[in-house]
Formats: sequence, C-alpha cells, structure tokens
Amino acid sequence: MGNEKAIKELTEKIQALVTSKFGGDWYRAYTDYAARNGAANIVDREDLMKLLEDSRVGNGFTRGAWADGIMKELDKNKDGGISWEEFNTILKNTSGS
Repeated sequence: MGNEKAIKELTEKIQALVTSKFGGDWYRAYTDYAARNGAANIVDREDLMKLLEDSRVGNGFTRGAWADGIMKELDKNKDGGISWEEFNTILKNTSGS
C-alpha cells in the first residue's frame, strides 16, 4: 500500500463505517465480514471487497487493487485470508488500540 494519502483514506473510510454500522466495535465488524464466507475466523478477499465497497473505498475498477494490496500487507501467513490477529495489527498502528 505504501502511499500515505491512500492509507489515510482507507483508515478514515473504514473507521466511519465501523462507527456508523457497528458502534465503533472493530471486532464486531471483523466477525460480521468474516462470517460472510462461512468461516467466522477469517476475512478472505471476497469479504474484504465487500468491506471496501461498504466503506466506499475505491470504485468498481480500483477496488480489486485495494483488496490485493491489503491482502498482501496483512496476510502474513499467506493462507488467503486475514485472521483477527493479522487484522488487529493495523488497529494497533492506526488507533492506538
């Protein structure tokens, strides 16, 4: 991802979604999106695409690139999904959680 402006946009838009739809509860938001693929403990690329769409990140042409960049950055064990532990690393870096 690398681009500070893009990262700021991403975090602001997802934060707004989590605040408005989940009362600021990041874990609840995570589990809601993870449950969409039937595996409540992992957010796969399709789940991530839906999160990005709901957050109004990118558009139909660019959202796939956003998702690929996020997966590359967060999926440390390369299992094709983002675990809560992997996801939570961004919260520690962006919100002090």
